[in-house]
Amino acid sequence: MTSRRSAGSRRILIGVTIDDSLQFHAGLPESLVEDGWDVHVVSGPGRRLESLRSTRGVTVHPLSMAREPNIGQDIAALWKWIRLIYRVRPDVTLIGTPKAALLGTLAARAFGVPYRVYELLGLRMETSRGPSRLVYRAMEWLTATSAHEVIAVSESLRTLAIELGITTRARSSVLGSGSCNGVDTERFRHVSEDSVRSEALARDLGIDGRVPVVGFVGRLTRDKGLPELAGALRILHESGVTIQLLVVGTVDDSSGHVALDQLSRTGQKVIAAGYQDDVAPFYALMDVFCLPSLREGLPNVILESMASRTIVVATDATGSRDLVENGISGYLVSLGSELELAEALRKAVLDRAASERMAQSALLMVEGRYITRDVQRTTRAFLRAGVEART
Repeated sequence: MTSRRSAGSRRILIGVTIDDSLQFHAGLPESLVEDGWDVHVVSGPGRRLESLRSTRGVTVHPLSMAREPNIGQDIAALWKWIRLIYRVRPDVTLIGTPKAALLGTLAARAFGVPYRVYELLGLRMETSRGPSRLVYRAMEWLTATSAHEVIAVSESLRTLAIELGITTRARSSVLGSGSCNGVDTERFRHVSEDSVRSEALARDLGIDGRVPVVGFVGRLTRDKGLPELAGALRILHESGVTIQLLVVGTVDDSSGHVALDQLSRTGQKVIAAGYQDDVAPFYALMDVFCLPSLREGLPNVILESMASRTIVVATDATGSRDLVENGISGYLVSLGSELELAEALRKAVLDRAASERMAQSALLMVEGRYITRDVQRTTRAFLRAGVEART
């Protein structure tokens, strides 16, 4: 049995692997409904998916998928995708994150969905080695070749995907300046200006107002460069520069537990705040935001910190280099260099005038390129043009 639609409406299916990844498109389903789309959203079960269930014009489909390769679970999930595509019969699929994109795009191809878009958010294979790298590369290639078009969230990510033979220049593009959803700068500005709330949160966390705060937001895992951050903090401690590290995020795997232990033994105070539904108030507590990641797509956390007027120190990783211009909108250091990272953090902490100038420059860049409503407008126009050309 196929799903009914109103006369003349277009049907889109948006998919991600886990519920938390729906934040990459917060607000997009609702804006597509306003444009006249019949919207279907697929992800693993969770609070974010359920919150869309009551939205007029949006139909949600919980579908559990294993993030790691698992033949038995993946076959079962593929069968669920096939049945779902058969029922929904979308005109276009927009699917991101590796597992959902692979299974969903394969199912959409099998049923001849007129327009299939793979949203490339990052390349896990970039930091993989041995057989796992070959597996991840094969998955990416199969997904990309099953789609009509690959939309990368940054130019450096698109370039890398082409160099690795995953896609071609003709079949890939970047919408606007990149990003999957941009950032709501007004929201982050209002939160950063709420001094009463910030002071209360700082007290609750045990932050010492006399000591500079370096912040990290994200999954706690090796790929985020946390061991290098630990090394940099140790160098700062040994040179007499004292900071507090505010860590916001959950442990993603065993390497995250190891990293937390390494950070706790640097001589610097570490405050682990865990997972937070709303990270905006935490940026307001940071003097410096640090993302020492080894790979990214286009990191939302950098956009959020820039929107909060917080100076950014990042590594020259895929995706991060698209946002941070060294010495202009933040500090960009070599991948894996603890010494460079320590020096950039030292400058950011001690030279407040320079940090404030760069933070202001970064804010202006974000306001000109990455406002959520503008990013979503570009995405909606792209989808409309693509489906009209193929149906």
